[in-house]
Amino acid sequence: MEIIRDWGLPSLPMEGLCGGAAECGTCHVFVSPDWMARLHPARDDEEAQLDMLPAASAASRLSCQILWDESLDGLEVTLAPVSG
Repeated sequence: MEIIRDWGLPSLPMEGLCGGAAECGTCHVFVSPDWMARLHPARDDEEAQLDMLPAASAASRLSCQILWDESLDGLEVTLAPVSG
């Protein structure tokens, strides 16, 4: 989430309103299928938040919950549509 947000591009409306606490869903992304198995599994609190998002899919993650390390260099995600 912070990497996406910090780029500050107007075409990337990453809000991250809860500051990474998995409580708002404003950092919802769709992870490329090639990358899903490389991510650590979503925790229960992330799954609960994703269950409340209308556009969630099997490729959905909250970007604030993706633990970044060098093995994820090149990670491909698509920002989910803003719901509301």
